[in-house]
Amino acid sequence: MKRLHHFCLLMGCLLLFGACAKEDTNPPVNNQNNTNNINNTNNVNNVNNTNAVFQPVDYSADFSENFLAQGVQWEECRLRDDAETPLTQCANIQVPVHWDDPEGETTVVHIKRLQGVTEPRRRLFLLQGGPGGSSTIDFPPQMMEMHLLDPSLDVIAVDHRGTGYSDYLMCPDQMTVDSAGGVAVTSEELFDCAESEIASHAEYYSGFSISNASKDLGLLVELLKEPDSDTFVYGVSYGSTWGHRYAQLFPDQSRSVILDSLAIVGFCFLDDYDFSADAPAATILGLCGEDPLCSSKLGEDPEARARQILADVQGGHCAQGMSAETLQAVVFFVGQIWEARTMVPALFYRIARCDPGDVDVLQYIVAAMMGAFQSVSPRIKDYDSLPLSIRGFNQPLFANIALSEMLREPAYELQFVEERTRGLLASKGLDVLATRLREVWPAYPVDEYAGLLALEQTSMLLLNGTLDFQTPIEIATPPAQALVSEHRHFVAIPGANHGALWASPVKSPGQPACGLQIFFHHLNNPDAAPDTSCFDDLRPVDFTGDPLYVSYLMGTGDMWENSAAEKRLTPTAAQMTAILQSLRRAARHWAKSGTFSPIR
Repeated sequence: MKRLHHFCLLMGCLLLFGACAKEDTNPPVNNQNNTNNINNTNNVNNVNNTNAVFQPVDYSADFSENFLAQGVQWEECRLRDDAETPLTQCANIQVPVHWDDPEGETTVVHIKRLQGVTEPRRRLFLLQGGPGGSSTIDFPPQMMEMHLLDPSLDVIAVDHRGTGYSDYLMCPDQMTVDSAGGVAVTSEELFDCAESEIASHAEYYSGFSISNASKDLGLLVELLKEPDSDTFVYGVSYGSTWGHRYAQLFPDQSRSVILDSLAIVGFCFLDDYDFSADAPAATILGLCGEDPLCSSKLGEDPEARARQILADVQGGHCAQGMSAETLQAVVFFVGQIWEARTMVPALFYRIARCDPGDVDVLQYIVAAMMGAFQSVSPRIKDYDSLPLSIRGFNQPLFANIALSEMLREPAYELQFVEERTRGLLASKGLDVLATRLREVWPAYPVDEYAGLLALEQTSMLLLNGTLDFQTPIEIATPPAQALVSEHRHFVAIPGANHGALWASPVKSPGQPACGLQIFFHHLNNPDAAPDTSCFDDLRPVDFTGDPLYVSYLMGTGDMWENSAAEKRLTPTAAQMTAILQSLRRAARHWAKSGTFSPIR
Protein backbone atom coordinates (compact mmCIF):
# COMPACT_ATOMS: atom_id res chain seq x y z
CA MET A 1 0.00 0.00 0.00
CA LYS A 2 2.91 2.38 0.65
CA ARG A 3 3.72 3.28 -2.92
CA LEU A 4 4.05 6.57 -4.77
CA HIS A 5 4.39 7.42 -8.40
CA HIS A 6 7.99 6.98 -9.58
CA PHE A 7 8.45 10.69 -10.20
CA CYS A 8 7.25 11.59 -6.73
CA LEU A 9 9.51 9.03 -5.12
CA LEU A 10 12.34 10.83 -6.85
CA MET A 11 11.26 14.32 -5.91
CA GLY A 12 9.59 14.10 -2.52
CA CYS A 13 6.08 15.42 -3.21
CA LEU A 14 5.72 17.97 -0.43
CA LEU A 15 4.95 21.61 -1.05
CA LEU A 16 5.34 25.15 0.01
CA PHE A 17 2.26 27.31 -0.09
CA GLY A 18 -0.87 25.55 1.14
CA ALA A 19 -2.89 23.20 -0.96
CA CYS A 20 -6.63 23.45 -1.20
CA ALA A 21 -9.73 21.71 -2.40
CA LYS A 22 -13.32 22.80 -2.69
CA GLU A 23 -15.62 21.84 0.17
CA ASP A 24 -18.95 20.27 -0.75
CA THR A 25 -20.83 22.39 1.78
CA ASN A 26 -19.66 25.59 3.42
CA PRO A 27 -18.55 25.30 7.07
CA PRO A 28 -20.12 27.62 9.64
CA VAL A 29 -18.94 31.21 9.47
CA ASN A 30 -19.61 32.33 13.05
CA ASN A 31 -16.44 33.58 14.69
CA GLN A 32 -15.02 32.84 18.05
CA ASN A 33 -13.66 34.93 20.30
CA ASN A 34 8.91 55.28 -10.35
CA THR A 35 9.08 53.48 -6.75
CA ASN A 36 7.57 56.30 -4.68
CA ASN A 37 4.45 56.40 -6.83
CA ILE A 38 2.19 53.40 -7.33
CA ASN A 39 -0.16 53.52 -10.30
CA ASN A 40 0.43 57.30 -10.31
CA THR A 41 -2.22 57.72 -7.61
CA ASN A 42 -0.92 56.37 -4.28
CA ASN A 43 2.06 58.43 -3.22
CA VAL A 44 3.54 56.46 -0.34
CA ASN A 45 4.38 59.60 1.58
CA ASN A 46 0.69 60.52 1.62
CA VAL A 47 -0.22 58.08 4.40
CA ASN A 48 -3.90 58.16 5.27
CA ASN A 49 -3.93 58.74 9.03
CA THR A 50 -6.89 56.70 10.24
CA ASN A 51 -5.98 56.54 13.93
CA ALA A 52 -8.67 59.11 14.70
CA VAL A 53 -11.31 56.50 13.90
CA PHE A 54 -9.42 53.26 14.47
CA GLN A 55 -8.12 52.36 17.90
CA PRO A 56 -6.32 49.02 18.09
CA VAL A 57 -7.50 46.62 20.75
CA ASP A 58 -5.03 46.19 23.60
CA TYR A 59 -4.37 42.49 24.20
CA SER A 60 -1.56 42.87 26.74
CA ALA A 61 -3.74 41.25 29.41
CA ASP A 62 -3.74 38.05 27.34
CA PHE A 63 -0.01 37.52 27.92
CA SER A 64 1.95 36.69 31.06
CA GLU A 65 4.09 39.52 32.36
CA ASN A 66 7.30 37.53 31.92
CA PHE A 67 6.70 37.28 28.16
CA LEU A 68 5.79 40.96 27.86
CA ALA A 69 8.77 42.04 29.97
CA GLN A 70 11.35 40.40 27.69
CA GLY A 71 10.89 43.12 25.06
CA VAL A 72 12.58 42.73 21.68
CA GLN A 73 16.38 42.85 21.67
CA TRP A 74 17.52 43.67 18.13
CA GLU A 75 20.93 42.65 16.78
CA GLU A 76 22.57 43.35 13.44
CA CYS A 77 22.18 40.68 10.75
CA ARG A 78 22.26 40.39 6.97
CA LEU A 79 19.07 41.01 5.03
CA ARG A 80 19.81 37.83 3.05
CA ASP A 81 21.83 35.09 4.67
CA ASP A 82 23.29 33.79 1.39
CA ALA A 83 24.74 37.08 0.11
CA GLU A 84 26.64 40.20 1.15
CA THR A 85 23.47 42.22 1.48
CA PRO A 86 22.88 45.32 3.64
CA LEU A 87 22.72 44.96 7.38
CA THR A 88 19.35 44.91 9.05
CA GLN A 89 18.03 43.72 12.43
CA CYS A 90 17.13 40.31 13.85
CA ALA A 91 15.78 39.18 17.20
CA ASN A 92 14.60 36.09 19.06
CA ILE A 93 11.70 36.00 21.48
CA GLN A 94 10.78 33.33 23.98
CA VAL A 95 7.27 31.87 23.82
CA PRO A 96 5.67 28.89 25.58
CA VAL A 97 5.44 25.66 23.61
CA HIS A 98 1.81 25.57 24.77
CA TRP A 99 0.21 28.95 25.32
CA ASP A 100 -2.34 27.33 27.63
CA ASP A 101 0.62 26.38 29.86
CA PRO A 102 2.67 29.60 30.04
CA GLU A 103 4.78 28.28 32.91
CA GLY A 104 5.85 25.22 30.92
CA GLU A 105 8.56 24.58 28.35
CA THR A 106 9.47 27.44 26.00
CA THR A 107 10.60 27.71 22.40
CA VAL A 108 12.17 30.48 20.30
CA VAL A 109 10.60 32.51 17.49
CA HIS A 110 12.94 34.42 15.16
CA ILE A 111 12.14 37.70 13.40
CA LYS A 112 13.93 39.99 10.93
CA ARG A 113 13.20 43.71 10.50
CA LEU A 114 14.00 46.16 7.71
CA GLN A 115 13.35 49.41 9.53
CA GLY A 116 11.42 52.31 8.04
CA VAL A 117 13.18 55.64 7.61
CA THR A 118 10.32 58.15 7.38
CA GLU A 119 7.71 59.19 9.92
CA PRO A 120 5.17 58.17 10.96
CA ARG A 121 6.51 54.65 10.77
CA ARG A 122 4.12 51.72 10.38
CA ARG A 123 4.68 48.01 10.92
CA LEU A 124 4.03 45.28 8.36
CA PHE A 125 4.40 41.66 9.51
CA LEU A 126 5.08 39.08 6.77
CA LEU A 127 3.96 35.44 7.16
CA GLN A 128 5.32 32.80 4.76
CA GLY A 129 3.48 29.71 3.59
CA GLY A 130 4.04 26.00 3.76
CA PRO A 131 3.26 25.11 6.37
CA GLY A 132 6.97 24.99 7.08
CA GLY A 133 8.39 27.90 5.08
CA SER A 134 10.73 30.46 6.61
CA SER A 135 9.75 34.12 6.28
CA THR A 136 13.21 35.42 7.24
CA ILE A 137 14.93 33.29 4.58
CA ASP A 138 12.37 33.59 1.79
CA PHE A 139 11.13 37.18 2.02
CA PRO A 140 14.23 39.47 2.02
CA PRO A 141 13.89 40.44 -1.69
CA GLN A 142 10.25 41.38 -1.09
CA MET A 143 11.17 43.20 2.12
CA MET A 144 13.54 45.45 0.16
CA GLU A 145 10.98 46.04 -2.59
CA MET A 146 8.32 46.99 -0.05
CA HIS A 147 10.78 49.25 1.76
CA LEU A 148 11.57 51.08 -1.49
CA LEU A 149 7.88 51.45 -2.32
CA ASP A 150 7.04 52.76 1.15
CA PRO A 151 9.96 53.97 3.32
CA SER A 152 7.60 54.46 6.27
CA LEU A 153 7.22 50.71 6.76
CA ASP A 154 9.01 48.60 9.32
CA VAL A 155 8.88 45.36 7.32
CA ILE A 156 9.10 42.44 9.75
CA ALA A 157 9.44 38.82 8.62
CA VAL A 158 8.31 36.27 11.22
CA ASP A 159 9.59 32.70 11.23
CA HIS A 160 6.79 30.32 12.22
CA ARG A 161 7.63 28.35 15.35
CA GLY A 162 9.47 25.21 14.23
CA THR A 163 11.21 26.45 11.07
CA GLY A 164 13.85 28.85 9.77
CA TYR A 165 15.85 30.37 12.62
CA SER A 166 13.13 29.69 15.15
CA ASP A 167 13.71 26.46 17.09
CA TYR A 168 13.81 23.99 14.20
CA LEU A 169 11.84 20.76 14.53
CA MET A 170 14.04 17.72 13.97
CA CYS A 171 13.73 14.07 13.01
CA PRO A 172 17.09 13.03 14.51
CA ASP A 173 17.15 9.43 13.28
CA GLN A 174 16.36 10.58 9.74
CA MET A 175 19.01 13.34 9.73
CA THR A 176 22.14 11.22 9.93
CA VAL A 177 25.09 10.60 7.64
CA ASP A 178 23.57 7.31 6.51
CA SER A 179 19.98 8.49 6.00
CA ALA A 180 18.41 8.88 2.57
CA GLY A 181 18.52 12.68 2.52
CA GLY A 182 21.36 13.37 4.89
CA VAL A 183 20.40 16.40 6.97
CA ALA A 184 17.18 16.76 4.97
CA VAL A 185 14.07 14.73 5.75
CA THR A 186 12.56 13.17 2.63
CA SER A 187 8.84 12.55 2.35
CA GLU A 188 9.34 8.80 2.75
CA GLU A 189 11.43 9.34 5.90
CA LEU A 190 8.48 11.15 7.46
CA PHE A 191 6.81 7.77 7.98
CA ASP A 192 9.66 6.56 10.18
CA CYS A 193 9.89 9.93 11.94
CA ALA A 194 6.16 9.78 12.73
CA GLU A 195 6.49 6.38 14.36
CA SER A 196 9.61 7.29 16.36
CA GLU A 197 10.37 10.96 17.11
CA ILE A 198 6.85 12.36 16.76
CA ALA A 199 5.08 9.49 18.54
CA SER A 200 7.47 9.65 21.49
CA HIS A 201 7.18 13.45 21.80
CA ALA A 202 3.57 13.91 20.69
CA GLU A 203 2.73 16.38 23.47
CA TYR A 204 5.66 18.63 22.50
CA TYR A 205 4.84 18.49 18.78
CA SER A 206 1.20 19.30 19.49
CA GLY A 207 2.36 22.76 20.53
CA PHE A 208 3.46 23.50 16.97
CA SER A 209 -0.01 24.39 15.80
CA ILE A 210 -1.71 27.19 13.87
CA SER A 211 -3.27 28.71 16.98
CA ASN A 212 -0.06 28.69 19.03
CA ALA A 213 1.84 30.31 16.14
CA SER A 214 -0.93 32.92 15.91
CA LYS A 215 -0.55 33.69 19.61
CA ASP A 216 3.19 34.15 19.00
CA LEU A 217 2.27 36.77 16.41
CA GLY A 218 -0.16 38.43 18.80
CA LEU A 219 2.64 38.77 21.36
CA LEU A 220 4.99 40.23 18.73
CA VAL A 221 2.43 42.82 17.65
CA GLU A 222 1.91 43.74 21.30
CA LEU A 223 5.66 44.03 21.95
CA LEU A 224 6.36 46.18 18.88
CA LYS A 225 3.31 48.45 18.81
CA GLU A 226 3.82 52.21 18.97
CA PRO A 227 1.36 54.99 19.83
CA ASP A 228 -0.51 56.57 16.90
CA SER A 229 1.01 54.13 14.44
CA ASP A 230 -0.67 51.36 12.47
CA THR A 231 0.17 47.67 12.28
CA PHE A 232 -0.61 45.47 9.26
CA VAL A 233 -0.27 41.71 8.80
CA TYR A 234 0.29 40.02 5.41
CA GLY A 235 0.13 36.24 4.97
CA VAL A 236 0.46 34.27 1.73
CA SER A 237 -0.83 30.74 1.13
CA TYR A 238 -0.42 28.85 4.42
CA GLY A 239 0.59 32.29 5.69
CA SER A 240 -3.03 33.25 4.94
CA THR A 241 -4.11 30.34 7.16
CA TRP A 242 -1.86 31.65 9.90
CA GLY A 243 -2.92 35.28 9.39
CA HIS A 244 -6.59 34.34 9.38
CA ARG A 245 -6.27 32.40 12.65
CA TYR A 246 -4.46 35.42 14.11
CA ALA A 247 -7.42 37.60 13.07
CA GLN A 248 -9.76 35.17 14.83
CA LEU A 249 -7.74 35.28 18.04
CA PHE A 250 -6.81 38.99 18.03
CA PRO A 251 -9.47 40.90 16.06
CA ASP A 252 -8.55 44.56 15.52
CA GLN A 253 -5.18 44.32 17.23
CA SER A 254 -3.88 45.26 13.76
CA ARG A 255 -5.28 47.96 11.49
CA SER A 256 -5.83 45.41 8.72
CA VAL A 257 -5.01 41.81 7.84
CA ILE A 258 -4.12 41.05 4.22
CA LEU A 259 -4.49 37.44 3.06
CA ASP A 260 -3.06 36.36 -0.31
CA SER A 261 -3.75 33.02 -2.03
CA LEU A 262 -6.30 31.79 0.46
CA ALA A 263 -5.83 28.49 2.29
CA ILE A 264 -8.46 28.75 5.02
CA VAL A 265 -8.98 25.78 7.33
CA GLY A 266 -12.37 24.22 6.63
CA PHE A 267 -12.23 25.23 2.96
CA CYS A 268 -8.74 24.03 2.04
CA PHE A 269 -7.82 20.32 2.09
CA LEU A 270 -4.33 19.03 1.37
CA ASP A 271 -5.53 15.55 0.40
CA ASP A 272 -7.43 17.22 -2.47
CA TYR A 273 -4.47 19.33 -3.56
CA ASP A 274 -3.81 17.60 -6.89
CA PHE A 275 -7.52 17.19 -7.52
CA SER A 276 -8.07 20.93 -7.13
CA ALA A 277 -5.25 21.82 -9.53
CA ASP A 278 -7.12 20.09 -12.34
CA ALA A 279 -9.36 23.18 -12.62
CA PRO A 280 -6.65 25.80 -13.32
CA ALA A 281 -4.92 23.37 -15.68
CA ALA A 282 -8.22 23.03 -17.55
CA THR A 283 -8.59 26.83 -17.52
CA ILE A 284 -5.20 27.24 -19.21
CA LEU A 285 -6.29 24.76 -21.87
CA GLY A 286 -9.60 26.57 -22.25
CA LEU A 287 -7.71 29.80 -22.94
CA CYS A 288 -5.66 27.85 -25.45
CA GLY A 289 -8.86 27.08 -27.34
CA GLU A 290 -9.54 30.82 -27.64
CA ASP A 291 -6.06 31.59 -28.98
CA PRO A 292 -5.43 31.22 -32.74
CA LEU A 293 -1.89 29.84 -32.37
CA CYS A 294 -2.62 27.46 -29.51
CA SER A 295 -5.88 26.13 -30.95
CA SER A 296 -4.12 25.47 -34.25
CA LYS A 297 -1.92 23.02 -32.33
CA LEU A 298 -4.47 21.28 -30.08
CA GLY A 299 -7.75 21.89 -31.88
CA GLU A 300 -10.95 23.59 -30.79
CA ASP A 301 -11.22 21.61 -27.52
CA PRO A 302 -7.67 21.52 -26.09
CA GLU A 303 -8.80 20.18 -22.70
CA ALA A 304 -10.44 17.10 -24.21
CA ARG A 305 -7.42 16.61 -26.47
CA ALA A 306 -5.02 16.88 -23.51
CA ARG A 307 -6.97 14.32 -21.49
CA GLN A 308 -6.88 11.90 -24.41
CA ILE A 309 -3.14 12.45 -24.80
CA LEU A 310 -2.64 11.73 -21.09
CA ALA A 311 -4.59 8.48 -21.47
CA ASP A 312 -2.45 7.57 -24.49
CA VAL A 313 0.75 8.19 -22.50
CA GLN A 314 -0.62 6.04 -19.67
CA GLY A 315 -1.08 3.36 -22.31
CA GLY A 316 2.60 3.55 -23.27
CA HIS A 317 2.70 6.27 -25.93
CA CYS A 318 6.02 8.18 -26.12
CA ALA A 319 7.54 6.44 -23.10
CA GLN A 320 10.95 7.65 -24.25
CA GLY A 321 9.76 11.23 -23.68
CA MET A 322 8.36 10.90 -20.17
CA SER A 323 5.95 8.76 -18.18
CA ALA A 324 2.37 9.83 -17.49
CA GLU A 325 3.21 10.55 -13.84
CA THR A 326 6.13 12.72 -14.91
CA LEU A 327 3.95 14.54 -17.42
CA GLN A 328 1.40 15.34 -14.70
CA ALA A 329 4.19 16.58 -12.42
CA VAL A 330 5.80 18.75 -15.11
CA VAL A 331 2.42 20.28 -15.98
CA PHE A 332 2.02 21.23 -12.31
CA PHE A 333 5.60 22.51 -12.16
CA VAL A 334 5.30 24.90 -15.11
CA GLY A 335 1.73 25.83 -14.18
CA GLN A 336 3.01 27.34 -10.92
CA ILE A 337 5.29 29.76 -12.78
CA TRP A 338 3.67 32.84 -14.35
CA GLU A 339 6.21 32.98 -17.17
CA ALA A 340 6.07 29.23 -17.90
CA ARG A 341 2.40 28.33 -17.49
CA THR A 342 1.60 28.60 -21.21
CA MET A 343 3.95 25.66 -21.73
CA VAL A 344 1.12 23.43 -20.44
CA PRO A 345 -0.59 22.95 -23.85
CA ALA A 346 2.79 22.78 -25.59
CA LEU A 347 3.80 19.83 -23.40
CA PHE A 348 0.73 17.86 -24.46
CA TYR A 349 1.26 18.85 -28.10
CA ARG A 350 4.87 17.70 -28.12
CA ILE A 351 4.34 14.41 -26.31
CA ALA A 352 1.44 13.61 -28.66
CA ARG A 353 3.63 14.16 -31.72
CA CYS A 354 6.69 12.52 -30.10
CA ASP A 355 9.16 13.29 -32.88
CA PRO A 356 12.85 12.95 -31.98
CA GLY A 357 13.04 16.72 -31.45
CA ASP A 358 10.04 16.54 -29.12
CA VAL A 359 11.64 13.76 -27.11
CA ASP A 360 14.76 15.90 -26.74
CA VAL A 361 12.67 18.82 -25.46
CA LEU A 362 10.70 16.63 -23.05
CA GLN A 363 13.87 15.14 -21.63
CA TYR A 364 15.45 18.58 -21.47
CA ILE A 365 12.63 20.07 -19.43
CA VAL A 366 12.84 17.24 -16.89
CA ALA A 367 16.61 17.78 -16.63
CA ALA A 368 16.12 21.54 -16.23
CA MET A 369 13.43 20.91 -13.65
CA MET A 370 15.70 18.58 -11.73
CA GLY A 371 18.43 21.22 -11.90
CA ALA A 372 16.19 23.46 -9.82
CA PHE A 373 16.52 20.87 -7.05
CA GLN A 374 20.29 20.71 -6.92
CA SER A 375 22.38 21.90 -3.99
CA VAL A 376 25.29 20.71 -1.91
CA SER A 377 22.96 18.66 0.31
CA PRO A 378 25.48 18.34 3.16
CA ARG A 379 25.15 15.16 5.18
CA ILE A 380 25.51 16.45 8.71
CA LYS A 381 23.65 16.29 11.98
CA ASP A 382 24.31 19.67 13.53
CA TYR A 383 21.44 22.05 14.25
CA ASP A 384 23.66 25.15 14.15
CA SER A 385 25.11 24.15 10.77
CA LEU A 386 21.86 23.52 8.94
CA PRO A 387 22.14 25.08 5.46
CA LEU A 388 19.59 27.53 4.11
CA SER A 389 18.22 24.83 1.82
CA ILE A 390 17.08 22.93 4.91
CA ARG A 391 16.30 25.80 7.28
CA GLY A 392 14.07 27.36 4.65
CA PHE A 393 11.50 24.58 4.88
CA ASN A 394 10.66 22.21 7.72
CA GLN A 395 9.16 18.88 6.66
CA PRO A 396 7.99 17.71 10.12
CA LEU A 397 6.25 21.05 10.72
CA PHE A 398 4.54 20.80 7.34
CA ALA A 399 3.26 17.33 8.12
CA ASN A 400 2.27 18.16 11.69
CA ILE A 401 -0.02 21.04 10.74
CA ALA A 402 -1.27 19.72 7.40
CA LEU A 403 -2.18 16.30 8.76
CA SER A 404 -3.79 17.73 11.91
CA GLU A 405 -5.91 20.57 10.50
CA MET A 406 -6.04 20.45 6.70
CA LEU A 407 -7.38 17.03 5.68
CA ARG A 408 -10.82 15.69 4.81
CA GLU A 409 -12.93 13.92 7.39
CA PRO A 410 -13.62 11.08 7.06
CA ALA A 411 -10.41 10.00 5.39
CA TYR A 412 -10.35 8.95 1.76
CA GLU A 413 -9.63 5.35 0.82
CA LEU A 414 -6.15 5.14 -0.71
CA GLN A 415 -7.37 3.21 -3.75
CA PHE A 416 -9.90 5.95 -4.51
CA VAL A 417 -7.21 8.65 -4.36
CA GLU A 418 -4.82 6.67 -6.55
CA GLU A 419 -7.48 6.06 -9.19
CA ARG A 420 -8.64 9.68 -9.10
CA THR A 421 -5.08 10.93 -9.53
CA ARG A 422 -4.64 8.99 -12.77
CA GLY A 423 -7.21 11.18 -14.49
CA LEU A 424 -5.77 14.54 -13.42
CA LEU A 425 -4.04 16.88 -15.84
CA ALA A 426 -1.58 17.98 -13.12
CA SER A 427 -0.38 16.14 -10.03
CA LYS A 428 2.48 16.20 -7.56
CA GLY A 429 1.30 13.04 -5.84
CA LEU A 430 0.45 14.92 -2.65
CA ASP A 431 -3.09 13.56 -2.42
CA VAL A 432 -1.68 10.04 -2.29
CA LEU A 433 1.12 10.96 0.11
CA ALA A 434 -1.20 12.75 2.55
CA THR A 435 -3.67 9.85 2.49
CA ARG A 436 -0.89 7.42 3.35
CA LEU A 437 0.89 9.56 5.91
CA ARG A 438 -2.20 10.38 7.97
CA GLU A 439 -2.41 6.69 8.91
CA VAL A 440 0.79 6.94 11.00
CA TRP A 441 1.12 10.60 12.01
CA PRO A 442 0.09 11.51 15.62
CA ALA A 443 -2.18 14.46 14.77
CA TYR A 444 -2.84 17.07 17.44
CA PRO A 445 -6.48 17.89 18.36
CA VAL A 446 -7.93 20.94 16.63
CA ASP A 447 -9.42 23.76 18.67
CA GLU A 448 -12.70 25.64 18.39
CA TYR A 449 -11.39 28.06 15.74
CA ALA A 450 -10.96 25.45 13.00
CA GLY A 451 -13.53 25.81 10.23
CA LEU A 452 -14.81 29.21 11.41
CA LEU A 453 -14.18 32.66 9.99
CA ALA A 454 -12.64 35.86 11.37
CA LEU A 455 -15.80 37.96 11.27
CA GLU A 456 -14.74 40.25 14.14
CA GLN A 457 -11.70 41.68 12.31
CA THR A 458 -12.92 45.03 10.95
CA SER A 459 -10.56 45.50 8.00
CA MET A 460 -9.24 42.79 5.67
CA LEU A 461 -7.98 42.59 2.10
CA LEU A 462 -8.31 39.16 0.47
CA LEU A 463 -6.43 38.46 -2.77
CA ASN A 464 -6.33 35.47 -5.11
CA GLY A 465 -5.28 34.88 -8.69
CA THR A 466 -7.67 33.29 -11.16
CA LEU A 467 -4.90 31.02 -12.54
CA ASP A 468 -3.50 29.84 -9.21
CA PHE A 469 -2.59 26.13 -9.26
CA GLN A 470 -1.91 25.82 -5.50
CA THR A 471 -4.92 27.69 -4.10
CA PRO A 472 -7.34 27.79 -7.04
CA ILE A 473 -9.90 30.55 -7.29
CA GLU A 474 -12.66 27.95 -6.82
CA ILE A 475 -11.23 27.30 -3.34
CA ALA A 476 -10.57 30.90 -2.37
CA THR A 477 -13.95 32.30 -3.35
CA PRO A 478 -16.32 30.67 -0.77
CA PRO A 479 -14.49 31.82 2.39
CA ALA A 480 -13.64 35.17 0.82
CA GLN A 481 -17.25 35.88 -0.09
CA ALA A 482 -18.37 34.85 3.40
CA LEU A 483 -15.87 37.32 4.89
CA VAL A 484 -16.77 40.29 2.69
CA SER A 485 -18.26 43.26 4.53
CA GLU A 486 -18.03 47.05 4.40
CA HIS A 487 -14.30 47.04 5.18
CA ARG A 488 -13.38 43.45 4.29
CA HIS A 489 -12.72 43.24 0.56
CA PHE A 490 -12.05 40.37 -1.85
CA VAL A 491 -10.15 40.93 -5.10
CA ALA A 492 -9.75 38.15 -7.67
CA ILE A 493 -6.88 39.28 -9.91
CA PRO A 494 -7.42 38.09 -13.50
CA GLY A 495 -4.72 35.73 -14.70
CA ALA A 496 -2.60 36.00 -11.55
CA ASN A 497 -0.76 32.96 -10.21
CA HIS A 498 -0.06 31.89 -6.63
CA GLY A 499 1.23 34.74 -4.52
CA ALA A 500 -0.92 37.26 -6.38
CA LEU A 501 0.83 40.22 -4.78
CA TRP A 502 3.76 39.59 -7.11
CA ALA A 503 2.44 37.07 -9.68
CA SER A 504 0.39 39.72 -11.48
CA PRO A 505 2.85 41.64 -13.69
CA VAL A 506 1.75 44.69 -15.65
CA LYS A 507 2.63 46.00 -19.10
CA SER A 508 3.83 49.43 -17.95
CA PRO A 509 7.64 49.37 -17.55
CA GLY A 510 8.90 50.00 -14.04
CA GLN A 511 5.51 49.67 -12.36
CA PRO A 512 4.94 47.22 -9.47
CA ALA A 513 2.81 44.14 -10.01
CA CYS A 514 -0.93 44.77 -9.94
CA GLY A 515 -1.27 42.92 -6.63
CA LEU A 516 1.32 45.21 -5.04
CA GLN A 517 -0.47 48.29 -6.35
CA ILE A 518 -3.75 47.11 -4.80
CA PHE A 519 -1.91 46.21 -1.58
CA PHE A 520 -0.28 49.62 -1.09
CA HIS A 521 -3.49 51.44 -1.92
CA HIS A 522 -5.09 49.41 0.87
CA LEU A 523 -2.30 50.20 3.35
CA ASN A 524 -2.73 53.90 2.64
CA ASN A 525 -6.54 53.74 2.57
CA PRO A 526 -7.66 50.69 4.58
CA ASP A 527 -11.27 51.85 4.80
CA ALA A 528 -11.62 52.47 1.06
CA ALA A 529 -12.72 50.04 -1.62
CA PRO A 530 -9.74 48.43 -3.40
CA ASP A 531 -8.28 50.32 -6.36
CA THR A 532 -8.28 47.77 -9.20
CA SER A 533 -7.45 50.20 -12.00
CA CYS A 534 -4.27 48.20 -12.66
CA PHE A 535 -6.45 45.41 -14.13
CA ASP A 536 -6.39 47.37 -17.40
CA ASP A 537 -2.59 47.13 -17.40
CA LEU A 538 -2.21 43.39 -16.67
CA ARG A 539 0.02 41.47 -19.05
CA PRO A 540 -2.04 39.03 -21.14
CA VAL A 541 -1.67 35.26 -21.43
CA ASP A 542 0.71 34.69 -24.36
CA PHE A 543 0.86 31.25 -25.99
CA THR A 544 4.01 32.04 -27.96
CA GLY A 545 5.78 31.59 -24.62
CA ASP A 546 8.25 33.71 -22.70
CA PRO A 547 11.46 33.45 -24.81
CA LEU A 548 13.82 33.27 -21.84
CA TYR A 549 11.83 30.59 -20.02
CA VAL A 550 11.29 28.59 -23.20
CA SER A 551 15.03 28.71 -23.87
CA TYR A 552 15.99 27.74 -20.33
CA LEU A 553 13.38 25.06 -19.68
CA MET A 554 12.98 23.55 -23.16
CA GLY A 555 16.41 24.14 -24.65
CA THR A 556 14.95 25.64 -27.82
CA GLY A 557 13.70 28.93 -29.18
CA ASP A 558 10.24 27.68 -30.15
CA MET A 559 7.80 26.33 -27.57
CA TRP A 560 5.89 24.35 -30.21
CA GLU A 561 8.10 23.32 -33.13
CA ASN A 562 11.53 21.79 -33.69
CA SER A 563 13.03 24.20 -36.22
CA ALA A 564 14.23 27.09 -34.13
CA ALA A 565 17.07 25.83 -31.94
CA GLU A 566 19.32 28.55 -33.34
CA LYS A 567 16.96 31.18 -31.89
CA ARG A 568 17.49 30.08 -28.31
CA LEU A 569 18.18 33.08 -26.08
CA THR A 570 20.94 33.35 -23.52
CA PRO A 571 19.75 35.21 -20.42
CA THR A 572 21.77 37.91 -18.74
CA ALA A 573 23.03 37.34 -15.21
CA ALA A 574 20.09 39.29 -13.77
CA GLN A 575 17.61 37.40 -15.94
CA MET A 576 19.17 34.08 -14.92
CA THR A 577 18.80 35.02 -11.26
CA ALA A 578 15.10 35.75 -11.78
CA ILE A 579 14.59 32.50 -13.70
CA LEU A 580 16.33 30.40 -11.06
CA GLN A 581 14.34 32.04 -8.28
CA SER A 582 11.04 31.19 -9.97
CA LEU A 583 12.17 27.63 -10.74
CA ARG A 584 13.36 27.06 -7.21
CA ARG A 585 10.09 28.46 -5.92
CA ALA A 586 8.25 25.84 -7.93
CA ALA A 587 10.78 23.14 -7.03
CA ARG A 588 10.25 23.79 -3.33
CA HIS A 589 6.71 22.53 -3.73
CA TRP A 590 8.16 19.04 -3.81
CA ALA A 591 10.71 19.79 -1.09
CA LYS A 592 13.19 17.28 -2.43
CA SER A 593 16.04 16.35 -0.14
CA GLY A 594 18.70 19.03 -0.24
CA THR A 595 16.96 21.58 -2.45
CA PHE A 596 17.93 25.18 -2.25
CA SER A 597 14.79 26.93 -3.41
CA PRO A 598 13.85 30.25 -1.84
CA ILE A 599 10.34 31.47 -2.46
CA ARG A 600 10.74 35.00 -3.75
